[in-house]
Amino acid sequence: MPVALSTMTAVAKAVKVTRIFFDKYPVTRGMGTFAVLWTSGNLLQQEIDDSRDQIDIMEAIRFGMYGSCINAPLIYKWIKTLTTIIPGNSLRQAIAKGYMDQLIFAPVNLTQFFIGMNLLEGKKLDQAVEECFEKLIPTWMVSISIWPIFQTINFTLIPEKNRVMFISLGSFLWMVFLSYMQHTDSDQLPDNLRMRRRIHYDYDYGALTEALQDALMEATPGEGFYPSQEKRQDYSKTAFCQEKNSLQTSIPKDFDFFVVKTDSQQQKNSRLK
Repeated sequence: MPVALSTMTAVAKAVKVTRIFFDKYPVTRGMGTFAVLWTSGNLLQQEIDDSRDQIDIMEAIRFGMYGSCINAPLIYKWIKTLTTIIPGNSLRQAIAKGYMDQLIFAPVNLTQFFIGMNLLEGKKLDQAVEECFEKLIPTWMVSISIWPIFQTINFTLIPEKNRVMFISLGSFLWMVFLSYMQHTDSDQLPDNLRMRRRIHYDYDYGALTEALQDALMEATPGEGFYPSQEKRQDYSKTAFCQEKNSLQTSIPKDFDFFVVKTDSQQQKNSRLK
């Protein structure tokens, strides 16, 4: 019985010391929390992603390192700055902080995330920048629809010393989404998460489908031709060149145009997605 009592006393003291330490060093607490939750969020995304054959431990470690060493200190400094710019915890001030966070900090933070994570994966700088360009705006649109609400709660109800930890809890679910955006090639993302809209063109003896004709009629004319990389093998080079020459000036820049060979029945059932 005395041994059990002494053990409980030791545990209680350890918890108290840990709490005092983290209260004194909130950035360190945030770094530890981000390391665990970003890694866990990435592992959860890998687990539920059917396109993955196995768990990539190194990817999870990269997320944990980035979240802990880069994102947590940055967010802590930003929160203190934001609190200084807009002091007070009223509902109006909290909403203002939430939207200011998304309009000023979020684009910078997401740009840093996509470029930084791609560089950590070993990609070249130009590849990292291109990947960021393709994914930044769609990701930011999702962010700006979610985080202002979360930040309003954070600035209204949560004490300042615990705000980094509270944000990290929301970051767990956000990391699942960011892991998906980071891992998925831009050509494989759904249309509402892409910079360029898709036109699905069913190729059958060079004929344009009604869906494509309607799309081209509604589109704003502009230069640019964007065949999707993974679809190029689906049609002949000759046909591609012929169609490119005839359609190059009809497809606007924000469209990703690609050709899929189908039989006549599939062509009749095709729709513009």
